Amino acid sequence: MARIIVIDDDADIVRLVAIRLARAGHDVDEYYDGTSGLGAIQSSKPDLAVVDWMMPGLDGIAVCARIRETSGTPIIMLT
Repeated sequence: MARIIVIDDDADIVRLVAIRLARAGHDVDEYYDGTSGLGAIQSSKPDLAVVDWMMPGLDGIAVCARIRETSGTPIIMLT
């Protein structure tokens, strides 16, 4: 199925989303800050990024803007 990157600073939310996606048959990578998640998106070109809106440092809005500048990866925002 799809390769999905989940980015959120709340580890419990990341695990919950990742477990549900994995049970649906997707390959899921987990990241806990915008910077590392963005780096993974730029290097691995996943099929989808699930990004938290509010994160310290590089927030979800900035991550989405950079994804749009560098790749065509679809995004789902968590709020």
